[in-house]
Amino acid sequence: MNLSNQTREYITKGFDLSETGMEHIIDLLNKERLTGLLKMEDDREKGEIYFCNGNIIHAKLGELEGERAVLSFIAWLHGRGKFIDTESSEKFKKNVTYDTPFLIETMNKELEEISKMKDLIYSLDLIFEVINTGKPMYIKTAELTVLPWVDGKTSIREIGQVMGREYTGVIKSIYKLYKENIICKR
Repeated sequence: MNLSNQTREYITKGFDLSETGMEHIIDLLNKERLTGLLKMEDDREKGEIYFCNGNIIHAKLGELEGERAVLSFIAWLHGRGKFIDTESSEKFKKNVTYDTPFLIETMNKELEEISKMKDLIYSLDLIFEVINTGKPMYIKTAELTVLPWVDGKTSIREIGQVMGREYTGVIKSIYKLYKENIICKR
């Protein structure tokens, strides 16, 4: 199947993530075996994903690289993107090791999981703080690594960048901490 002119125009002239999810764009580029640079931005960040014959070989979002950057893009609810056809991949250092179909499958699973949390976590720019109840807390390792950054000043996005952790993982940890009444929205 070849890209219709309308679809090609949509991804090369620019698209809005609130209309088309990142997972659909990546799936389309993979199926069409396109080579080029997918540039993404929202109000706070810019990033890029490089495709060679439809396979993701390089991704960067702030300090996040590789699979962590790819998985963090799916947490964006708003943003803009544009695909730029290129011939060569020489300037991009390979930093993505997983096969693109596996990444797409992982993205869909992560998206399904975090979509259940959107009532509480509707923005990467939300800030949470610890509730001091004076009671013992039982926290799993994934949540424990996030907890020091839940300081009433640092957003979910900033926690991901500082920790070098994909945003979807931070969202899930924040959600669990909130549900356990260990943290609250600021």
